[in-house]
Formats: sequence, C-alpha cells, structure tokens
Amino acid sequence: APRMARKVRDCGRGPGAGVFNLSPHAVTQTGPTFNKAQSYVLRYLSEHGPSLLVDIQAHADTCSDNAAKQAVYALTSKGLLARTDAGGPGEKATYGLTTDGRAACP
Repeated sequence: APRMARKVRDCGRGPGAGVFNLSPHAVTQTGPTFNKAQSYVLRYLSEHGPSLLVDIQAHADTCSDNAAKQAVYALTSKGLLARTDAGGPGEKATYGLTTDGRAACP
C-alpha cells in the first residue's frame, strides 16, 4: 500500500522545526446541506403540509420573505418540493414536500 503521510520541511531552525505530517482522514458522509432559508422552508412544510407560497413567505421567521421564495424555487429544482396544485400563470402556487423532501427533513 502506498504511504499516505508526507513530510514537508522548510528552513526552520532546530530538530523538527518546520516539519509537519499529513495523514489521511476519513470523511464522514452527511446529508445535503441547506442554507437558512431552505431549512426554514423544509421545516415549515414538514410542520404545516402543502402551503401557499404567500403563506410560506409571510411566516418566514429565520429569513426574509424573498429568501424564502427563492428557497422554494431552489428546493423545487432539486426535487425536494413540488407544486401540488393544478394552477398556472397568475394562480396562487401551493407547494409541498416530495418523498425526497420528507427524507431531507430533520
């Protein structure tokens, strides 16, 4: 097996001066990370179920209403939210968690 640690030496003085060892570190796999607004939207929808976008925005407690709106769009593009109404342009939009969105909730 190849040696993973490396020694790097500089022009320091004294024994061991300027020497450090690099060694591998196991990276633990965690779930997706979300910004504050995305975390708020996931929490809100997990507590309240499918909701109008205007209600999600109006109840934003850890971010601005605009940040909540942008988080809804970002989470929708990631497949964590979906529009649950049949509305079209000009209709009030209702969003809910997808199966992946429910799995991402703490």
